[in-house]
Amino acid sequence: KETTIMKKILALTAGMLLVASTAFARNIVTGTIEISGASNGFFSSRSGDGKAENVLNLGVEGLYFLMPNLGVGGLFNYTIYAGDVDGSSVRLGGEASYDFSIDEAMNAYAGVDLGLSSGDISTASDGVFIGTNGGIRYFFTDAASINSGISLAYNFGDGGEISFGVNFGLSIYLE
Repeated sequence: KETTIMKKILALTAGMLLVASTAFARNIVTGTIEISGASNGFFSSRSGDGKAENVLNLGVEGLYFLMPNLGVGGLFNYTIYAGDVDGSSVRLGGEASYDFSIDEAMNAYAGVDLGLSSGDISTASDGVFIGTNGGIRYFFTDAASINSGISLAYNFGDGGEISFGVNFGLSIYLE
């Protein structure tokens, strides 16, 4: 089952990159640092015990652009669970993201993340996670964007947990 979910995550990531690779990229220049604050709401389901939660996630992410439009960095998320089980968890990990131009003020993006998660509840939220995300950035200045997108993640903790979410955030770019 974990192998099937992993294949779906990798196929979704590959598909987003393939579709987006046909676009002419609005360049985020090499050496740029992106600092993002985001929140997302998502639905989480565990295969081990069949329980499900509605989740609110608050996160901070940072990327360093190694080359135009390709950033790597880290993430920190605090997650609140409400549903069959109430509680919270913390995620810490690394990420990579690529931007694709739609027009002068808008980019599409696709990314992957990998890290560790630990919670104060006995759920699948403890363990290694892998995920993919994609969406749109609207640049209201050259140094700031509003971001919206979707994410899919799998946590390999006890019983496994898959999450699908809708993301909203703000990014600041330092050159």
